[in-house]
Amino acid sequence: LLARPLGWFCRPLRQLSHEAASFVNQLPVPGGCSIGIVAASHDRVVRIEDTSLGSETDHVVVNSGHTRMLFQTGVAELVVSFLQAGAFRR
Repeated sequence: LLARPLGWFCRPLRQLSHEAASFVNQLPVPGGCSIGIVAASHDRVVRIEDTSLGSETDHVVVNSGHTRMLFQTGVAELVVSFLQAGAFRR
């Protein structure tokens, strides 16, 4: 969301955008491993629809903002459950 308006100020931000030609969208989807994605429902940086790879093992949306979710115990517990069981405990 911020990549386009701030891209003029910080050029690398343009490469983190949801646009098809951006660097992150040119990377291959990882294979041979389980991938769990945690998205934030009130994220003003990454849109929820841009958090799915289409090949992830599990995907969960938490009630949080982009930075705040890093400090939430519930998010840490979700990550632990994914690492232990290969799925997010809900």
